[in-house]
Amino acid sequence: MATANTNSTNRKNAPTGLASLDNAHPEISHWIRRVLLVVIAVLAVILVVRQVRASHDASTAKAYAALANAVTFEDFERVAADFAGTTVAQQAQLAAAKDLFAQGNYPLAADRFAAAAASGNEILSLQGTLGQAAVCEVLGQQDASQLPKAIEFFKTAGGKAATLGQTSAQVDAMLGQVRCYRQSGDATKSQELLDAAKKLIAPLGKNKGDASEFSALNREVSGAEDALAAYALAEAAPVSAEPTPAPAEPAPAEKAAN
Repeated sequence: MATANTNSTNRKNAPTGLASLDNAHPEISHWIRRVLLVVIAVLAVILVVRQVRASHDASTAKAYAALANAVTFEDFERVAADFAGTTVAQQAQLAAAKDLFAQGNYPLAADRFAAAAASGNEILSLQGTLGQAAVCEVLGQQDASQLPKAIEFFKTAGGKAATLGQTSAQVDAMLGQVRCYRQSGDATKSQELLDAAKKLIAPLGKNKGDASEFSALNREVSGAEDALAAYALAEAAPVSAEPTPAPAEPAPAEKAAN
């Protein structure tokens, strides 16, 4: 009986789990402890990453909501300031530039468009460059020296659009050059670019999936073609000679003398 009690006591006092493994196989026990520590650390990192992502997602959602509710230039500027350093802020600055352009505030619009053009976001950079071109094109209506600048901006935008596979923006850039060359009096260059635009959109007309885009772009190209034809017609029209003025009516005194 005493032996049985002793064995029972020994079993109760015997180490269990890792403690038992420490005694029997210390190397294995040490390895298991290290693995457990690594697992715990990984789980902690995953938890932190999830919390950061959740916070970031909430912040991003808030930023886009603010941008969606912005209407005026001041609204867009506020969004850009509140979420500085984010893509939403850059989009807000571009929206502010477009609002300034619509108001006719071209100098400030040009500054905002230039900032967007310098953005690391390729799409925003493309839109910013198109905005710079649009400003110079409008100013070129009063100052012909702005037209070459507009043409260069349109060329740059066209290159960016081609790299990104943005056919619509590429066509916009081409038609912008068509207008500027026409305004400069170079109808030949305008026609070359117009033909290039037609060639660019032609494949879209063969694909049913691109039918909607083709229809919209084809209308733009047709409109540019009509404008160029009207310009050519006006240039070809002969200048009418000044009509010979009718002889002046004699004064009443002269009539009486006659």
